[in-house]
Amino acid sequence: MVYRIVFFSFIACLTIHSLYSQKVTQSPGYVSGRIIDSDVSKGISFVHVLNESQRLSVLSDTSGRFTIRAGLNDTLVFSVIGYLGKFIVLDKSTMNGDIEILLAPRYYEIAEVEVFGITSYSKFREKFRKTEIPKTETDILRSNLQAIAIDIGQEAKYYLSMKKAAEGGNLMAAPILSPEEKQRLKLKEMMNKESIQYEIDKKYNRQVVADLTGLKDQELDEFMLYCKFSQKFLQFSSQYEILVKVLEKYEQYKELKKKSSIQTYDNYALNTNTFRYTGCV
Repeated sequence: MVYRIVFFSFIACLTIHSLYSQKVTQSPGYVSGRIIDSDVSKGISFVHVLNESQRLSVLSDTSGRFTIRAGLNDTLVFSVIGYLGKFIVLDKSTMNGDIEILLAPRYYEIAEVEVFGITSYSKFREKFRKTEIPKTETDILRSNLQAIAIDIGQEAKYYLSMKKAAEGGNLMAAPILSPEEKQRLKLKEMMNKESIQYEIDKKYNRQVVADLTGLKDQELDEFMLYCKFSQKFLQFSSQYEILVKVLEKYEQYKELKKKSSIQTYDNYALNTNTFRYTGCV
């Protein structure tokens, strides 16, 4: 009896020792860890943890701890506002214990701000009224187009004067432009055409058509040739109107391709039947 008590006591001691000496690990298929600020060594809360391989995500708690389902060779991505992002690839060493992720703070440079003291509302209103607003690209383009239009108008006026002078026989009354002035007017006209083409290309180009229709390579080239939009339509239409027209053309194009393929098949079937018939004879 005494020996039996001693034996069971020994077994119990071994079990307790094994439980206390066992290292705590994660559940199979899960990875746990803590995300820490690399400067102050404190946990970072509400960090977005994404398992990019399995498309799963969780948020870290207020102490920076997290647990997420993951497997060997999965990629974990850590991101949060105010810190530089980081990613790791899980291996055997990271799968067998807590992961410690250090994130470095992100520092933002703020431009210098001038503060002026204004003693009354009337002075503030006057100051605000005189504040110059920086010109946008649209404003700059508009002013350039106005200057170009003035130059083109002057050139048109010059040619009209030359025409009237030639018809009236008084060439001395026609204004004479120097070669430099003529070259400048031609340059302005060229710039005007380039500006118009630039605005068209922003609204209608290969990438826009490819994203809208899903076409590519030779089929995309064929469809764009099929569209044949006029420059006037592309210039004065909004991008929405152009995209609607592209979709209409695309439906027509698909019907045309479908009829073409059916006709080709019918011709093939007709030729095959004729050949078989002739062979039978």
